[in-house]
Order: sequence, then structure tokens, then C-alpha cells
Amino acid sequence: MTGKSLSQIKNRREFGDAFHAAMSSAHKTLRAFWHFEKDQNLPKSYLVEFHPKHDDNGCHEWTAENVYKTLKKAAPSYGAYVKRTQDESLIYLSHSEQSHTAEFIIDCFDPRFLVFNTISSATSTDRFIFDRLTQYQPQFDLFWLPVAFLEDVENREKVTGWEAFFDPLLDSVEVDKGKDTSNEDGISAEGSQIEGEFASEAKIQALKRPRLNIHLEILNALETYKRLKEVPNLLPDVPLNSVFAERGDENLSYFSRARIKSNGKITGRGTDFSIYNQIVQGTLESYATLVRALESKYWLKLEGQSHEESTGIKLSGEPFCIKFSNEIDVNSLINLMFGCARPFRLMGTPEQIAADYYVIDAIDLHVNQPLSFEISPELLRIYLYEGTCGNTLVRIIKSLQHFVDSRLSHPALPSLLSHQHEAVTY
Repeated sequence: MTGKSLSQIKNRREFGDAFHAAMSSAHKTLRAFWHFEKDQNLPKSYLVEFHPKHDDNGCHEWTAENVYKTLKKAAPSYGAYVKRTQDESLIYLSHSEQSHTAEFIIDCFDPRFLVFNTISSATSTDRFIFDRLTQYQPQFDLFWLPVAFLEDVENREKVTGWEAFFDPLLDSVEVDKGKDTSNEDGISAEGSQIEGEFASEAKIQALKRPRLNIHLEILNALETYKRLKEVPNLLPDVPLNSVFAERGDENLSYFSRARIKSNGKITGRGTDFSIYNQIVQGTLESYATLVRALESKYWLKLEGQSHEESTGIKLSGEPFCIKFSNEIDVNSLINLMFGCARPFRLMGTPEQIAADYYVIDAIDLHVNQPLSFEISPELLRIYLYEGTCGNTLVRIIKSLQHFVDSRLSHPALPSLLSHQHEAVTY
């Protein structure tokens, strides 16, 4: 990197100057040689939601100081060093563990919705954010961008490409092999590992729907994506996993391009960091508005009601209902969702009410708050109690779209202007 080291950054001006120098230098090198110099990397921004523990009064305190204290307390576990800058909303963090090193400037302008900015190697920064910080520190969670959110990016930015990903975790079925179609290495035509002499008698796992990983860059990119979605027999599952957004002046003398992934990672390239940062901040603000709007609409809470001669309570809020495009295996879905693992991060024990119908009182492992579910082969109903993070709801939607049913339908997500109809179907 040319310019000021991240550890020397004291304020927002120096932050912008350092990242601009790194971004423009990387752009020039890439254009000239189609590769980067040693230790030269594209700028990256990881969007992370911060949900602090309750204080003594049972309230959350979202402040940059609380972000700093939480990171400082966790730092020894991950070989991290945390320090303040002269700007109270900017925090420096370095991480060194085994062969991995990374540096971040953390933007806490909105102390609940953070930006971890870096120009370190993606291998090390991905590892710290995905496999360390948000994996083992429950106060921090990723941004989870549902398909509707990524589609809505074209209302703010020019979209020039997209990626789609689908891994059908519930759709494998056992199939008897009639004859041995494995190759010399014992790999079957379906991709399952078959062991030697038993290959012809083994049962294999076949998929009802294909795994998908598409990368497409083209003018009017989302129009191509929408046409693909309209032909379900061609590609039955095409959930957006990232979009490529561009901004610049009329002559493209100054421009930036950002790859916005569904896990909240944004990678930039181009000539101007400030333009790239506008894309990042636009994504953050839209997501923050969405999460708060979901909490406002779907939190279930009791409110006191007073009249002239009586008092009472009123239940506000409503459940969030997801409908599946095809019937799903309820037991398999329960095992996937409530085993404490990613991507769902939920813990709960099912109670069977009727055939293929269960209710589950669960705990969200991000904030250790309760929420409840009703599950049948056709639908999933979610009850979000007051205090449970709205980030949990979008995490469930996004995870179901990429691992269970990309064509599920759900109520329109509030604040997304392009989706203000009754339901969204994929």
C-alpha cells in the first residue's frame, strides 16, 4: 500500500486518503499488468451488525465506546490488537494468528451497523470476520442480504453483473445403483464417493435439483437474471448471491465498482475510494432501515392501554410467514435449522402437534433471545419477540433461499421501494 499505514490513521480524512491511495494504485497495476504487486490488495468492506449485551437496566447501549470495549475484551482470543483513533467513530484493529495477518479501520458512525474496512489479503480478512469474530463473538453478526435486497440495489446503483448460488441441502435422496458408473478413482457420475469393490451395490445421494454457481457480467445484467427466473424448468433455483454495482461521473474519469455479496462483504476497484464508499454506505443505510423496519412491524409485544374507567393490555406485532414453493421434509429442515450451526445459528427442541406439523421455542445464538416457529411442509411461521434482533429474520430468509427453496415467498420487506406488493415470490 502507498501512503499512510492503517495503524497511523487518526481521523476520517487520513482514512479516506490512505484507502484512496491504495485503491487507485491497485487499479493502475491491474490495468497495466493484470496482476497485483506483492502485498497489494483491493479494498474490502465487511458489514457487521453489533448487538451488545444488556446493561444492568436491561437495555442495549449502542455506542462507539461499547464497540471498542467489546472488541478490546475479545482481542486476546484472536491475536488482535485494538486501539482508538482521534475520531471516536473510527477504531483500528490488527489481527495476527498463525500465518494470517490483517488490519482494519472500523467505521462506527452507526454503532449498531459497522463497516470493517481493510486492504489486507482476503484470505486473512475473510478468516477473521467469518471464522473468528462473527463465529465466536455472539455480539457480532454478518449482514444477511436476501434476494429482494440485492435486486433492489439497481434502484440506487448501476448494476453490471451478478452471481447466483444454490446448494440444496434438503433435496438429496437415496438411490440404488443399478450398475457401476464410477470412474477409476471410484467417483460416481453423480459426484458421490463410492468405495472400491462395493461401488455397484452402494446407495448414492442424488439431487432433485442441481447445485448452482453462476457468474455473469453483461449490460442490463438484472434483466437477464429476471428472464432466467421466469423459466423454472431451465434453472429451477437462481437466488442472487452478489451484484456488481458501479458509480462514476459522466465521462468515467472517476469511477468505482463494488461487488456486493449476500454475506455483507463488499469488494471495490476503480479510481476513486470516496465513490466506492458511497456504494458501501448506501448498502449499509438501506440494510439498517430494513432491519429496524422489520423489528417495528414484527416484534410481538404487550402494550398497556388506559381508558377512563379501565386498563388493559394490547398485543402488537404479527408473525412473519414464509411459504415454500414445494413441500419440504419437515424433519430434515428442523435438523438443519436448529442444530446451533451456521447459517441459521438457532437452538431449539421441536414439539409435534400433528402429522408433519411442529412448534419450536428457540433461542437465537446471536443475541440469546427467544423466538418461536411453526413448521409444516408448506410454510414456516416465525414469531419474533420484542428484543430479538431483526437481523435474525433476514438471516433466516437469506439462508432458506440459498439452501432450501430459492422460490419461497414471503411478505414484502419494508423499506424496499421496488417490492411494495403483497408478497415476494422467487
